[in-house]
Amino acid sequence: MFKNFLNMWQTKPSFIIVAVKRLSKMCHLLQNMLKLAKQELAMNEPLLKHGDVSQADVIRLRRQVADIEAQITNKRNKYFEDAQTELTRAQEELQAEQEQLRDRTLGIGRKNVYLPQQTVK
Repeated sequence: MFKNFLNMWQTKPSFIIVAVKRLSKMCHLLQNMLKLAKQELAMNEPLLKHGDVSQADVIRLRRQVADIEAQITNKRNKYFEDAQTELTRAQEELQAEQEQLRDRTLGIGRKNVYLPQQTVK
């Protein structure tokens, strides 16, 4: 049973690396989208002052910037929530395994071992 536990957790780091890479890629893409949305907003704000674009367009761009920022925050928070859940589960499993090991160790220490008596001739 302990070997199964070890085998399961030896493969975990690769899953963690994949999850971190996936999060990093997603955040990078969102950061690029955010950069473009901010550029578009910066280009349109001066035009609003001169009446060349509508206030609705600028508000839409501001909302788009806020939405992308929220997506980035949500992705990061979701990753950390999942990581915390996984850590808690791993700690619980480790604690259960440690308790079983302690119980088995105590059980071995309490057992009486009897040797067969030798007959004297």
